[in-house]
Amino acid sequence: MRSDERHKLGTDEFVLQVDRAVDWAQGNRRLLLTLVAGIVGASLLVGGLLVNRANRKEAARTRLGMLTAEIQTAFGGDEALGEPCATVRAELEGLVESEGGSQEGRTAAYYLGICDRAGGDLEAARVRFEAARARRDLIGDLAALALAGVQRRAGDTEEAALTYRTLLDGNTGIPVESVLFELGVLEEEAGRPEAAVALYDRIVEEHPGSSFLDLAETRRERLVPSSP
Repeated sequence: MRSDERHKLGTDEFVLQVDRAVDWAQGNRRLLLTLVAGIVGASLLVGGLLVNRANRKEAARTRLGMLTAEIQTAFGGDEALGEPCATVRAELEGLVESEGGSQEGRTAAYYLGICDRAGGDLEAARVRFEAARARRDLIGDLAALALAGVQRRAGDTEEAALTYRTLLDGNTGIPVESVLFELGVLEEEAGRPEAAVALYDRIVEEHPGSSFLDLAETRRERLVPSSP
């Protein structure tokens, strides 16, 4: 139930109780005034807390943008991430601790996972990505994609395949054909060419305008011998 609906229900209940207690209220006016003052004070306090929370979230988002800008634009592979990651790690860890499972906290966890992966700590990266994918939203799906890559690098082929497949339902901001291609390559690496071909076929048939089309066709042709 939305907060405005809860507020309305609470208000309706309060009015109903006041209507039923008119006689009592007239005989206890001072006490009623004291109670109303307390309710108003509590409402102001809750309102202030909500405003402070919104301001904190906005500040966290702004800070995340600043902290991750260099990570996002770094070129040259994992080695290029060393310096920017070292510079912002402490603050990202602070955001994870203060923001918890919120979008801001999970975003910070995702970038920490990127940094851990770049530093070669695959287990730490796995933990960060697992935390970031706690919800099905864009950051959660990006974390799942990154987690599958970490599982793949660690040799956990079956786990990686399962993680990739969680992103094939179409309810994601990640292009499905990119996941199909990565999963196809994984199936090739696992020695399952038929499964890989089926995934490449899906790209060709379902996503003919995709930038992965040529790659999928090239890999498929390698796996399926041409007719004489």
